[in-house]
Amino acid sequence: MNDRSSLRVVFCLATMLAASTSLGGCVPIIIGGAAASGYTLATEDRTPQQIATDAAIAAAAHKYWADASSDLARDVSATSYDSQLLITGVVPNEAMKTEAERRARQIDSVKQIYNEVQIGQPTTLGQDARDNVVSNSLRTKFLADSQVRSTNYTTHTINGIVYIIGYARNAAERDLVLSYARNLSNVTRVVSYIRVGNEVSTPATSGSGSNSNSGAPRNINPPQQPLSSDDMSPSAAPMSRDSIEVTPLK
Repeated sequence: MNDRSSLRVVFCLATMLAASTSLGGCVPIIIGGAAASGYTLATEDRTPQQIATDAAIAAAAHKYWADASSDLARDVSATSYDSQLLITGVVPNEAMKTEAERRARQIDSVKQIYNEVQIGQPTTLGQDARDNVVSNSLRTKFLADSQVRSTNYTTHTINGIVYIIGYARNAAERDLVLSYARNLSNVTRVVSYIRVGNEVSTPATSGSGSNSNSGAPRNINPPQQPLSSDDMSPSAAPMSRDSIEVTPLK
């Protein structure tokens, strides 16, 4: 199953979680449906409530995009971790990229939006195949390494750019995850939104935060500075953007 098909399955499952309430309001907490997101709760660092909330956020974003345009719903994907929403995909113009974020802002439970939508021509079947190989290879490496808690990471690859969102228990685990990503064939760049366990938030600064061109999103905190405490929960630690240029392997 490729990334796009997987996202559609997650969308369908998460829609059932969100169906009992208005998507424009607070996303419901449904503990019983947490496993629908595809994570193994025994090793997942998020709470079941947070997993359910993240699944409902992604479903709500896709619904808003579908309401706006079938093209937007087809070309843009939503990934939520600890109520931080990562938007990825490829659209033909800046207006569609901006609209994707504008629609997602209607979801009250979203704390931060990372708009990584690319502007350009649709990807080819060949590029899609290469991207799927990258994502699958990366997931396999995470699963095979006991130092990486694979259930804490979601990865997408688009046009050779790997996007990773999730939670690392410490900086060493984060560095290991990024090393795996940057050393795969057909990877040109790695964009990381990995929350690290020994980081804490700094006070918000007006006008800082989202990696987008459409204004500051709701409830935004700026990129954070590392401090201390290795035993912090994922929700207590911030995410920061780490973009790594990679020399493609032959």
